[in-house]
Amino acid sequence: RVWISTQSADKISAFLYRQNAFHFVKIIRETGLQMAAFPHLIEDGTVIPIGGFDNLNNREHPSLPIILGSTASEFSEFTLWDTHFFSLVQKEELAGNLEEKKLYEAAVQYGSDLYAEFNVEQTTEILLSAIPEMPIYAYRFAWGLRDGVIDPYIRFLMGAPHGADIPFYTGDFSGVQERFPADVISEHNEPGRNMLSSLMRDYLRHFLYTGNPNAEGQPAWQRYTPNPRSAEILWLDASQDQTIVQSVCKLVKKDILSQMDNDPRLAAEQRNWLKNNLFAGRFFW
Repeated sequence: RVWISTQSADKISAFLYRQNAFHFVKIIRETGLQMAAFPHLIEDGTVIPIGGFDNLNNREHPSLPIILGSTASEFSEFTLWDTHFFSLVQKEELAGNLEEKKLYEAAVQYGSDLYAEFNVEQTTEILLSAIPEMPIYAYRFAWGLRDGVIDPYIRFLMGAPHGADIPFYTGDFSGVQERFPADVISEHNEPGRNMLSSLMRDYLRHFLYTGNPNAEGQPAWQRYTPNPRSAEILWLDASQDQTIVQSVCKLVKKDILSQMDNDPRLAAEQRNWLKNNLFAGRFFW
């Protein structure tokens, strides 16, 4: 610090550029990146006006239909990569440690619910409060959470993680096979997986052409309303050989927090660790 205080910016820059990258790697530890600045709105000027939500009432275009979705295990990868849990996974000590396993399951559950509620329910409430006529359809993707569909250990660690719905829209599962070779994409779950993918692609196709995802012969996808207690989230799932689609209730943040505060799986110090360490500083917290 003393040396820096006596040098010009050019000299400091030159010094840093002369260093081997390995020296920087050695001193970097957990950065504590919590995604506090997310979500980054795509201010396209049509769906979301330039300037973001604050300018919804100043939009220049008529309201357009929107689909908002999340996965049922949005937070699983963030939990897995936390240094506390990842060290246990590397040592193969997580699944066999009952207390740590329960903590991991609770972290994924509450982190995922809070993450999803922020991105879907809260976003929809903002949009509808400014544009009540806006057609919004919301879903929660859950493939991978049902017993017997994917490898049990991957199911425990990941479930239906962030981005897991994308291959079902594209129909291309090769990327999933590369990331998760252990019985995630398999002949065993192919019938139900393909049926769910076909349904989701049909929903999307009808939405793109008409502004409404519904079509004859499909499970009804209800339009989102301001009622916080209504069942208007389309739950997208499949067993090994059939789709499982239903309307489920919306998530409410205060209910999620209340459930976490009363969860018998968690000791007081574990609950405090979730709040003050794992969740602290994240955009949904």
